[in-house]
Amino acid sequence: MSEARIGVFICKCGGEISNIVDLDSLKEYVKKIPNVVYVEKHDFLCFREGQEALKKAIREHRLNRVVVAACSPRLHEIMFKRILSEEGVNPCMLEIVSIREQCAWPYSDNPFKATEKAKNMVKTAILRVKTLEEIGEVTVPAKLSVLVVGGGIAGITAALKLADYGFQVYLVEKEATLGGKGLQLGTVFPTEDCGVCMVPYKLERHRKCLFKYVELVLTNPRIKIFTKSIVEHVEGYLGNFKVIIRKNPTYVNFEKCVACGVCEEVCPIEVPNEFDFGLSKRKAIYMPSPHTLPRTYIIDEENCNKCGECEKVCPFNAINLNEKPERIELNVGAIIVTTGFREFNPKNMYGYGIYPDIITQLMLARMLDLSGPTGGRLVRVSDGRKPTKIVMIQCVGSRDPQINPYCSNICCSIALKHARSIKERSPETDVTIVYKDIRLMGKNYEKYLMECERLGVNFVKGEVAGVKWDTRLKKFEIEVESFGNRKRLLADLIVLSTGFIPSSNAIELAKVLNVSLRRDLFFASTHPKFAPLETNVNGIFVCGAAQGPTDISETVNQALAVVSKVAKVLGKGEIKVKLSKAIVNENYCIGCRVCEISCPFNAAKVSVQGISNVVEVMCKECGICAAECPAEAMQLVNYRDEQLSEIIKGVLSS
Repeated sequence: MSEARIGVFICKCGGEISNIVDLDSLKEYVKKIPNVVYVEKHDFLCFREGQEALKKAIREHRLNRVVVAACSPRLHEIMFKRILSEEGVNPCMLEIVSIREQCAWPYSDNPFKATEKAKNMVKTAILRVKTLEEIGEVTVPAKLSVLVVGGGIAGITAALKLADYGFQVYLVEKEATLGGKGLQLGTVFPTEDCGVCMVPYKLERHRKCLFKYVELVLTNPRIKIFTKSIVEHVEGYLGNFKVIIRKNPTYVNFEKCVACGVCEEVCPIEVPNEFDFGLSKRKAIYMPSPHTLPRTYIIDEENCNKCGECEKVCPFNAINLNEKPERIELNVGAIIVTTGFREFNPKNMYGYGIYPDIITQLMLARMLDLSGPTGGRLVRVSDGRKPTKIVMIQCVGSRDPQINPYCSNICCSIALKHARSIKERSPETDVTIVYKDIRLMGKNYEKYLMECERLGVNFVKGEVAGVKWDTRLKKFEIEVESFGNRKRLLADLIVLSTGFIPSSNAIELAKVLNVSLRRDLFFASTHPKFAPLETNVNGIFVCGAAQGPTDISETVNQALAVVSKVAKVLGKGEIKVKLSKAIVNENYCIGCRVCEISCPFNAAKVSVQGISNVVEVMCKECGICAAECPAEAMQLVNYRDEQLSEIIKGVLSS
């Protein structure tokens, strides 16, 4: 290795550093450290002038290592590495010292301490950069196929766009039909379209009906759909995942079924329709919605008695009651999780589940839907009469430390949308919303609040202390604590604005994928600002309501963003992987499997010969294996024990 020629670049950061840290003193101190051949201060290293100065210094002084004393490496590390690479210096020969966050800011009232700490930190970085090794990279082939888990709006959007880009897409949905919650919503904000209608993309002029949109998925040769299916096993890494899917029997072949309805006519079993929350009845073989896609009948295994009548009368032989589950193996380059959310069940809260006229917003949406069980008529579930006084209670199952502490983001918008719809259809109906805070997250959503106020919707800020049925008045009595006072509201229909929680299979799927969940059990992203769609596993992405409650607009935006990321990573059919990974000293390895057990990314594998191996594509350089290895056989490149020892010796000798 050639002799180290180190350049140190100190950023003033527009005064944020230079107003506290004595940069002249720092510069003179650094000049005296061996192997430092260039030191200079700059107003803003991140600006174009600063970048050009950095490039010029590398060329003129033949620098082969660089130390930048500035702000956090999380902000500009990628930019500085790119500059080194452009100037022919290995980008791994860079150390960034955060003297703004760790010196100037915490010691803003003590410039001397800030300066002395900056000197020690920069010296440590110089000692470290002298020990760094050049790191190469390898190229591995990548599969031009993608697994999309979840067939709601996010999954459908991602699948179609990926297919447009030429990728083979496998769309897995645990239910028998596609569309997710969108099929149940009636109208949706902010456009007030029906729930199955989608806004066009920026460069398109036509509107998209989700019903037809899903049809495009069904007929696209690059999209393979697996309904009533779950992901059972995943192994591998970015560019080459091996996936096993369990496809449960649907009993009806959607390619043969023409939805003629003959089977439904002869079915002897009738049960409440869960799609309409029990507001309608259905048979054991049924079509959940007029907008169901694939447009096929499905069989309710739980209630079907296997009498075989439907199978006998089907004119197209589409029904097979003896169908068995099957396992399908796929190889994909990336995985996108779009499993959505579900409505919180407020059982026994405020009388829900006890009184039929206490319902949720999603049940109200089914009533207001013109294609719903009541044909768009708002009725009391108990007697079918039109309600005259409606009270909506917000934040049920949300913003509650005992249940779910988070805000579900879209509940207020849903309540306002429904309140406005009711007042526009029936101005004489009294509607009151009891709220903690009105939180409207979307663009122009404030208009709903103004419209509701104009139409005469009542707003009461407070907490609901109790709900009881008044047998004399034949109405619900709602007691509200508001600004230290108790208010009494009457209603003949109560609507609970429930929060939203992760999909029912989120925990199981997270275990299969080996990805992290947040404390609220939604899928966790790597970073909320810098990597909001990536998970802790390279090649596995998340978007839409799978990572938290979102509206349709945000869901579509996230789906399109994920597609762009996947296309960028897999588009060339190969992936470049830097070898700054964990390495194994085979002479020391005792095959104890501690590294394999402790690695959160499944990157360490012990062979049959009892020697640990690291899968470079999967390794995230976290160093856990090196810390846990009892034989000290596992080391991290550029964090070897001997490298760290040299740094420690240098600092202690100061």
